[in-house]
Amino acid sequence: MVGCAYDQSETEESQRTDESPLNKKTLLMVDDDPAILKLLSSFLADDLCVITADSGERAIEQSRNCSGQIHLLLTDITMPNMNGIDLATQIAAQRPEIKVVLMSGFSGGIPVPNQEWHYISKPFKPSQLITLVNGILSSPNYKSTAA
Repeated sequence: MVGCAYDQSETEESQRTDESPLNKKTLLMVDDDPAILKLLSSFLADDLCVITADSGERAIEQSRNCSGQIHLLLTDITMPNMNGIDLATQIAAQRPEIKVVLMSGFSGGIPVPNQEWHYISKPFKPSQLITLVNGILSSPNYKSTAA
């Protein structure tokens, strides 16, 4: 497998790795709602190489098959079979350098088990997500103000 500049859920034509500049950072985005994946991908695809997965199991497979670095994991917390916290824990064990953003639609927030991980509450504005992702990827000590 060559790099990670593709989304395996898309058609073969859209999987061409030469469509994404090599200098883009890679984001693995996970949500069990295909509409959310498509919408969030559209916000971030201009600046990032976005790999999507519709389940925790699929995300782990994507991570294992990706020969390049995955800079950020953006995952929903509530998903069937494997929640986002368990997923993030497993991916971070495979890729200790990865940054993590957990997202959830539950009000009141969720306790984030790792103080280096970030959290954003759904619904959020596209600008909030873009600011959070760019801040995390541009600064190793970024502290999120998103809630």
